[in-house]
Amino acid sequence: MIKIYTCSHNRPDFIALQYQMMKKHIKDDFEFIVCNNERPGGDGGYDPNKISEIDKICEEIGVKSIRVELIPELQVLGGAKMFDGDSYVNGNTACAYSLTWTWKTQIINNDCLSIFIDSDMFFIRDISFEKEMEGYNFGYVPSYRYSNFYQDENNRGEVAFTYPWSGLILFKPN
Repeated sequence: MIKIYTCSHNRPDFIALQYQMMKKHIKDDFEFIVCNNERPGGDGGYDPNKISEIDKICEEIGVKSIRVELIPELQVLGGAKMFDGDSYVNGNTACAYSLTWTWKTQIINNDCLSIFIDSDMFFIRDISFEKEMEGYNFGYVPSYRYSNFYQDENNRGEVAFTYPWSGLILFKPN
């Protein structure tokens, strides 16, 4: 069984559609888990009603909803403050925090293939993640931050660091 996680906050209306497309295209048995990430400071504006709306939608379609908790050990990640009180510092930290929280409190405890996918991504073709991940324990799309950007063919820029893009990450933590 695969566990698929997404964090939802500003577009709860996408949850049912995303789940419908998963059921249509994912050829493996899976559990879809929504991490309810709505709180002040994220992008898209805060609406406290969305917290219960997310939970209600999940209940209606039969998927698990877990509230993302702000825990002191994760308040500062990589030297950046993630939240202050009950509010994220900004939209970027809301994304970074929720992915880290999901990893540290959920995914790392799994003994199965686990997937993190952005809440606004939808499958458009059939896929077997078990087959795609055969022989691998980590799958991601690389993303980059540059210290110097591309200027021309002679000055192609310099990558400062590479990291997994948070749109789709596949993990086998065991």
